Amino acid sequence: MRVPPLIAARLLFVGVKSSLPGIRTLIATARTTVRSAGNTALGLMDLAITAVGTLRGLLAQAIVQVKTVVNRLLGLLAQVQVALAQGRDKLAQVAAELQAQAETLKAKPDPLMAQVQ
Repeated sequence: MRVPPLIAARLLFVGVKSSLPGIRTLIATARTTVRSAGNTALGLMDLAITAVGTLRGLLAQAIVQVKTVVNRLLGLLAQVQVALAQGRDKLAQVAAELQAQAETLKAKPDPLMAQVQ
């Protein structure tokens, strides 16, 4: 009665033994594929690092240029504010002078009416 278990064990052993070359080939292929993928990933990472370094430099230059433009705009804005303040003051002065002239003219309607007639 020991024969059937021995036959089963032998069949299992022969099956596993016949599968080993295929498994070894799969493992070797997987190793090659993983190495290739790793090398590709390293190459892409190197490219990405280079691109990021280039972009970082360009971004730093752009930031400097934007700051320069902003500073110029702030200077122009200050000039506009000064001009507006001067215009406001001049307008107030002109309004006061007009008001004074209107008051002067209000006081002289009778002599003017006499001259007109």
